[in-house]
Amino acid sequence: MLDANNKKYKETSKRDERTKHFFNHSHEGLIFHINGIISDANPTIAEIIGFTTDELIGTSVLQWIAPRHHELIKQKIANPSKNNYEISLIHKSGEEIPVYIHPVQELTVGDQHERLVAIQEIRELKQLLQTQRQIEKKIHILSNFDPHTGLPNRHLFNHWLKEMSDRHHEEQQRFAIVHITIERMKMLNEIFGRNIVDQLLKQWTKRLCDILHETSTHRSARIGGIRFAIALPYIENTKSVVYLLQKIREKLEAPYQIGGHQIDNLTDSYGIAFFPDNGNDVETLMSHAEIACRHAREHESDSISCFSQEMNVHTLDNFKFEMRLKGALDRDEMTLYYQPQVDAITEQVIGYEALIRWQDPEQGLILPTEFIPLAEETGLIIPIGEWVIWEACQQLAQLQEIPGNSQKISINLSIRQFKQSNLVEIVRQALTLFEINPRLLNLELTESTVMDDVETSVNILNRLKTLGITISIDDFGTGYSSLSYLKRFPIDTLKIDRSFITDLTSNTHDKSIARAIITLAHSLHIKTVAEGVESQKQLKILREMKCDLIQGYLFGKPLPAERAFTT
Repeated sequence: MLDANNKKYKETSKRDERTKHFFNHSHEGLIFHINGIISDANPTIAEIIGFTTDELIGTSVLQWIAPRHHELIKQKIANPSKNNYEISLIHKSGEEIPVYIHPVQELTVGDQHERLVAIQEIRELKQLLQTQRQIEKKIHILSNFDPHTGLPNRHLFNHWLKEMSDRHHEEQQRFAIVHITIERMKMLNEIFGRNIVDQLLKQWTKRLCDILHETSTHRSARIGGIRFAIALPYIENTKSVVYLLQKIREKLEAPYQIGGHQIDNLTDSYGIAFFPDNGNDVETLMSHAEIACRHAREHESDSISCFSQEMNVHTLDNFKFEMRLKGALDRDEMTLYYQPQVDAITEQVIGYEALIRWQDPEQGLILPTEFIPLAEETGLIIPIGEWVIWEACQQLAQLQEIPGNSQKISINLSIRQFKQSNLVEIVRQALTLFEINPRLLNLELTESTVMDDVETSVNILNRLKTLGITISIDDFGTGYSSLSYLKRFPIDTLKIDRSFITDLTSNTHDKSIARAIITLAHSLHIKTVAEGVESQKQLKILREMKCDLIQGYLFGKPLPAERAFTT
């Protein structure tokens, strides 16, 4: 029940037409006396806070407003404002309802001085604004940060560099940009799968951030794929940058434990460009740091290089070389050479190893050591490797037509080819198309290739063996095989690496290793091939060790098919 003092406010109903029009057409509104007692209320505002108009009239306006806004309201009642402001009303349930208060009008009804306010409920607006802020925040994050590592991306990094170059230009201070490339990541992705590599990348990033935090350097970013960048402000000299990068490299190359796998041979390459020595703008600095990094990769996979103008020329030459390599297959510039493998006792040719060469119009005959690493890096090794299989099988078909001939052809597979999902089908199709006896085709893989992921390797090798072909492990003895793993591989031949053959006649250590490999292979019913045999003395020792097959200049250099098969 309302007391007698409040009833007089309820009875005050004579207001001018302008006020009535405003009150009737506003969404929500209140009229209250100068002392804060409500004398009238729009039904909508009463409904918003869970009461009726009658329940509001005669009560203090402060009763329905959040306590933290009381002082503000008292000020606004005493001194009417023409500005909008936000407060919260209290719902019957205790919930706070955000509203906008619009300019207060002063009313005089008889001897009563009152205030009229329009109130706008803004719950939906607040929700929309919150959603908008969330969307804007998400857009900001997506456009400025890498989603996998949480590091800033190239866009934000370039923005920082622009600010840094402007500041350092004014202060005439040097700073350094470091471009980092993680090596072997593509191969690791093919071996372990994307999930393991993603976890590896996160661990690598955390280590990088930890050491940068220790050195108070916070400008780092992932600028794409396996490429990262660091900005080092206010550097003292080149030596201090190299020292820091050596510390970073030491930490980043320590072993990683991920998903039951130990990855302990990850390496990085670092390229450094200095402001203003190597460029005055962001684009030039980033480009020169990347060129320096590429130089580091080419000369030593885990080295650190500072940009020099000579690298620009070298980079242009490399780019032209890569462009020529991409079109080499289409221009029919690739060819196969064949080196004989002979029986160690009879010296009869039992097969040939197919070795790719590139007959480049500009440089002439290019050996695989000069272009295969680039093919691996760019992914061109896949079409090149497939071409080798088809070309060698076509040559093998011609050999097969010679009456009584049972000579084999061996083909080398790169690790990317070996992990290729359709490798078995490619080999099957080649065997079928050229009607080849599978026992005459041998595939060679390096020891490191099969040992990177033993379970996967065993599976792929078993699928290849079902085709009827033979399999060799190349460069044996240079990796980290063990008996327990070797006996699981369905292989037919071990090739003893030439590094153990070169000094066979003078180095007792190499002789012991060669003998041990031959004994090990024979105990597993596996044949052996000695590579790089160039002298009769080497041949004599290998015969005494009961090595099965010999390959090297002693019996023939690699030659084109038309010469190799007729000599």
